Formats: sequence, C-alpha cells, structure tokens
Amino acid sequence: MSLLANRIAAVIVPLKKDTVEKEDVIRHCATRLPKYMIPEIIEFQDSLMMTSSGKVDRENYMKLFPRAIIKF
Repeated sequence: MSLLANRIAAVIVPLKKDTVEKEDVIRHCATRLPKYMIPEIIEFQDSLMMTSSGKVDRENYMKLFPRAIIKF
C-alpha cells in the first residue's frame, strides 16, 4: 500500500539574484505558518510562467509539480 499525499510547492522570483536561499524561505515560513503548511518544494525562477493572456500558467505549474498543491 502506498500513501499518496499532496505537497506544498513554492515558486519564488527574487527581486535580486542570489539574495534568497531555500533555508531563508523555510525559516521565514516556519515563523508564520503551521508546520504542515511549510513548502516541501522550493524553486527559484527568473520569472513566473505566464499564458499568452498574461496570467500565471497554472497548467504548466501543475505539470512541473504534479503532486503539489497549486495556489496563486
């Protein structure tokens, strides 16, 4: 038997390069969120994936993180 569970993912677009690290995000979230809400997956990108109409491309993020909870 395997237990399937959703995981929380965070995609972060830092304002300046190399100013934020995964540990910083985890530490920040730990002071503000319950333990079960701290992201397990943290990815840094130069920009968010957008659709041709200028909205966040949820479909591509769901493909990128198939087991993650996607909220914007």
